[in-house]
Amino acid sequence: MGKLRNNGFRTSKQVRKLVSIREGQRKRYFEEDQDLALKSLHTDHSYDVTSKKIVPDISNIVHEEVLDNDGNNLTPTDDWRIGRRVVELGVIADHLQQCKHCGLPLSLHNIIDIKTYGLGSVLKVLCTNKSCGNINAIPTGKQHDHKIWDVNTKLALAAIDLGLGEHQINGLLSILNIPTVSHCMIDSRIREVGDVIESVADQSMEESDGNDNVTVSVDAAWQRRGSGRSYDSLTGHCSMIGSKTGKVINYKWRSKACRICQRAETSGNIPRVHKCNKNFTGSAKAMEPDMVVDMVKESRSKGANITAIIGDEDTTTIARLRAKVDPTIVKLSDSNHMKKPIRNRLYELKNKHSTLSPKVISYIMKCFNYLIAQGKGQPKKIEENLHALSKHPFGDHSSCSTDWCRFIADPSIKYKSLPYGKPLQDKALQESLTTLFQKYILNSEKLANLGSTQSNESFNKSVAAKAPKNRFYGGSRSLAYRVAAAVAQKNTGHRYTVDVNVSSGLSPGLYTRKLATLRDIQARKRKAVAITTEAKLRRIALKASRNQSSSTFEVREGVCYQSNTMIDTATEDSDEKILEIPAPKNKPVENDSKPDISTMTHIYFDIEATGLGKKELIETKPSLKKRQYLILHLGPFCIENFTIFYSKNTPPLVVQHGRTSHITQISARRGLETFSKYILPAREITPKAAEVTGLTFQNGSLYLLDKIVPAVGVKEGLTGFISFLEKSTNNVIFGHNIYNYDCPVLYNALDNCSLLDDFQSKIVGFVDTLKLFKLSFPNLGSYSQCKLCDTLINLSYDAHNAEDDVNALFRLVNEKIDNFTDVQKVFQSELSVFYNYVSLKQMNKNVPSLKQMLDDKVVTKRTANCIARSGLNLSHLRLAYSRNGRTGIKDIFSEPCGSKARVTKSAKIIDSVSDFLKEL
Repeated sequence: MGKLRNNGFRTSKQVRKLVSIREGQRKRYFEEDQDLALKSLHTDHSYDVTSKKIVPDISNIVHEEVLDNDGNNLTPTDDWRIGRRVVELGVIADHLQQCKHCGLPLSLHNIIDIKTYGLGSVLKVLCTNKSCGNINAIPTGKQHDHKIWDVNTKLALAAIDLGLGEHQINGLLSILNIPTVSHCMIDSRIREVGDVIESVADQSMEESDGNDNVTVSVDAAWQRRGSGRSYDSLTGHCSMIGSKTGKVINYKWRSKACRICQRAETSGNIPRVHKCNKNFTGSAKAMEPDMVVDMVKESRSKGANITAIIGDEDTTTIARLRAKVDPTIVKLSDSNHMKKPIRNRLYELKNKHSTLSPKVISYIMKCFNYLIAQGKGQPKKIEENLHALSKHPFGDHSSCSTDWCRFIADPSIKYKSLPYGKPLQDKALQESLTTLFQKYILNSEKLANLGSTQSNESFNKSVAAKAPKNRFYGGSRSLAYRVAAAVAQKNTGHRYTVDVNVSSGLSPGLYTRKLATLRDIQARKRKAVAITTEAKLRRIALKASRNQSSSTFEVREGVCYQSNTMIDTATEDSDEKILEIPAPKNKPVENDSKPDISTMTHIYFDIEATGLGKKELIETKPSLKKRQYLILHLGPFCIENFTIFYSKNTPPLVVQHGRTSHITQISARRGLETFSKYILPAREITPKAAEVTGLTFQNGSLYLLDKIVPAVGVKEGLTGFISFLEKSTNNVIFGHNIYNYDCPVLYNALDNCSLLDDFQSKIVGFVDTLKLFKLSFPNLGSYSQCKLCDTLINLSYDAHNAEDDVNALFRLVNEKIDNFTDVQKVFQSELSVFYNYVSLKQMNKNVPSLKQMLDDKVVTKRTANCIARSGLNLSHLRLAYSRNGRTGIKDIFSEPCGSKARVTKSAKIIDSVSDFLKEL
């Protein structure tokens, strides 16, 4: 560090010291090498013998010479064109107006050298006047107090305000390609500006102090993370804040370290004369009482009438205050520190009482907080209310007060926050709650006079921002300056930086004032919004949402991080622990501005298939071989009342063909151009479908009314249909009842033939004419396509022939639909139809696993379909229950899926499923 290269600033004393250091190092390493052989003879272990040490060359460090991997010298040079500089344009412009010797204007092009001082620089500019030739020193910024650069002082203030150290400052500067600053320089400037910050902080406390500060809040914090018995920080700080003003009226800091003393002790020397930073020798836990006693004494000596202290329950501060300062001083408890233990105890009781769910705990805490707020300053009232609190959730309102209990006026109303809206029935839980609240009844005096240390916690957060816990500033006065900066910011806002500049004799500047003012305005706005009821409710809602989301993810993901995870997952059930439950798939949101259907290409479309979508009795008592054949060849259909094992009492096999039926005919029309193909199915045509369509499949051939028709394979037929669509753009497919039947059958066939992506790229969406005519022509008796044609356009045709159906639909729509507003309303995008297909596919896959739940009437068929459609099967439910019991089922059932729950939020259904899984 420092300007030591090229003997730029090296004194003769420094040169002699450097030579002495090098000679001492050479001798030390040489002597160690001589002793190495002798030592190895007496060693007990072979690994004690170390290799020959290489004497490091410290010349590069002293001269700041750095070589990269390729041997290139990265040592800074005096070339003013290299890197960037922080400059004040006005200062440079003023000094370039004329040469100091001859008065001619100067130019930056004539710079011959540059000298850098931290962020400040001096440019050596040659005068172009040949008769002059003077080299002018042009500073890049302002200076004060015997050539101290303003920019370096401002840099030190920024470092304190933003919690930066020398490493962070130089890291930032190096990335900006600005010359880095030396440790000595930044330390000197921090000491300079730090003293000013302390005076500004003291002045702000004097303005905030007053005899009206009867009650103050105190709280300490440490610069090292820890909890419980592990508090072993070397430093700490404490603040005293007036309860009325909300301003810091006193503060203290403690340090058990001094960098200068430690260095002297390490080297065995006597420390030089200095302002020692070490002001405490006890344990870290004793810092808070020591600082509070010191602050109270000091504040009273200044005339502040402090009679009451608000603090937490973690220290013996009040006892030491009464012993050393004033035995009559009053101790007020912090509300948050009084409420936290109750919540913790309730969660401990949760392990003993299953009915004490998080929802019930939240309700009890809500009641407790309300009772405390209602009984402020009235210990007797709080005592009575706490007696009532152990009875109120159980439906006993004999001890309740009309001030807060609405059940006294109307016993029939429901509990909004308890399961099923009914009072709790667990008598053992009631006894435990009575015992718990008895302890707080004895402390009703404390509960009636609670205070808050929230302002102190906010102050501690500001200190942590300026003195981060992952960096140590306690070895010097830097910590004191940073705590003082937090005090000044707490009392006066961000404009304290402006005050520090003014007190230092520096100009704050436009941008410093602007940002400080903006930050203070933003802080006031945030505070004004944060205390509103709406903001508090929103914070509660967001917290509940985050907790719910986190709980759901943990149930779905299984064990990811916990103590001894690798040991636990090495057991036999490790696969189950890491098995993930699938996440829900959100339904695509339809755009409010739907495409203009009137300007798009209309494709009229229809298919015929091997099934009609109704449940059909395949065989009353099929053989085992027949059942296995059907399972293998009929695809992922829905099976009801089915067992694969043959017995005399085997129930009939009922199959729903509709949405996974095989296509037997596909037809489409675009204007006068048509497409029609018969398809060879890969399964039998059901008797009902054959009766309606006239199509039968025998001996590998397709028959229409007992005549063979030319038919192609399903992939060839679908490829031809896609080629038909390719001839136009912005295709919208019109079909009758296609949302419920044609689309699922078509998508299933396309998916099986790996043609789904090609098809999706050729269309924009679908219009179901069944919904369209119900909207445009209400109150008709029947909306089948045949009836609509007969009623509206007096057309009779051969129904259930795909080609005739398409032609009839073409006439029906073009002659009777002239209002495209209705068409827009029933339009569905391709993404939405695809989502419905995927959901249906999941349902058909997962419903069979829920058969036992249906048989036992645990859930209705509609709920089972909803569970299966959401991607869940029985194994997923068992996983969720094994991970978090009823709460696990509740989490995955109520997980948000779009604007609705994934399955349901019904407590009745959740309990029913949980009870069923508990018995498995």
